[in-house]
Amino acid sequence: MAKIEYVKEIDDLIPIKTVFATATDKSGLVDNINKKDGSVLAGVPENGIIGVLFDVNPDALVISTGGTAGLIEKAGFKVMPVGEFTGWPEMLTGLVKSMQAKLYVGMLAHRYTESDLAYMQEHEIPSIDMTLANFYPFEEAVAKNPLAENPLAFEIIRQNMDVGGPTSVHTSRKGFLGTAVTTRPEDYAMFISDLRKYAGCISLDSRVIAMKHCTKDLARYYTAIDEFMESVDTETVRRAYPTINNPAEE
Repeated sequence: MAKIEYVKEIDDLIPIKTVFATATDKSGLVDNINKKDGSVLAGVPENGIIGVLFDVNPDALVISTGGTAGLIEKAGFKVMPVGEFTGWPEMLTGLVKSMQAKLYVGMLAHRYTESDLAYMQEHEIPSIDMTLANFYPFEEAVAKNPLAENPLAFEIIRQNMDVGGPTSVHTSRKGFLGTAVTTRPEDYAMFISDLRKYAGCISLDSRVIAMKHCTKDLARYYTAIDEFMESVDTETVRRAYPTINNPAEE
């Protein structure tokens, strides 16, 4: 059994050198526009939080998935596709993109824990200093696709059950001592203020505030999924898909 090493000291200010970004709501990443209503995000400049990051740290590394990586690249910022970082390509369907140990080690390992640091150095894994992530719109998919009207919509709802986004947020939430994480573009202004004030660092105060937001958003997201899945019965599934090797038909 592995021996737990408890963290004994942390940094108040953590330098943001490596960022992981995977977002359905891409508001504020490379601009200051709220994609939901077209309003301007207060405290976010026209080049977004990614632009500010490169302003204060031109050598920063941004790792990203699919459409998020495409958006960042199109805006003129350098970005590394997550598959290039992990050494494992994204599935063509997008089903698995970010769920790789190399990414999670960077979020969880602590720089002041000797064995963690040695492991990261041995395997050339950088710390993930900031995670910007939010989730597939599961609640919206449920609301827009009532199964009573269209049983086949079950597959649409199932596909909107995000796995990678919540997992990266939950992982970074546990690692908030050394990783800033948020699910909300509204938090970007707070992070941006820190990046400018503290020469490319984010404070413990801001990390704690954003971590609490992540906790609430994760709870709401998983509750919505739990409630929907609890409502599913076998007939719901049979109406959505043709079944093969069905014992009832033998």
